Amino acid sequence: EIEDMVADRDFVVVRWNFTGKHSGDVEGCAATNQHVYFTGMTWIRYSEGKMMEGWQCSNLPKLVPDVPPRLPPL
Repeated sequence: EIEDMVADRDFVVVRWNFTGKHSGDVEGCAATNQHVYFTGMTWIRYSEGKMMEGWQCSNLPKLVPDVPPRLPPL
C-alpha cells in the first residue's frame, strides 16, 4: 500500500507498507506461514521518462534476523 508519494524534478519518493503471508522461502529463511507486515521507502531518479537509478530501504531484515547479510565480494 502506498502511504505517501512526492515528486520533484527528476525524483519520485514513495513511502509504502506491505502486508502478506510468509508462505515461501525468502533469502534462505524457510516459510513460517505467519502474517507479516513491513514498511519501506523507495527513491527513484528518472531521466527522459526512464528510471535511471533508485534506492530503497525497509525494515524487512527484522523479519529474518537469523539470516546473515550477504556482503559483496571484495
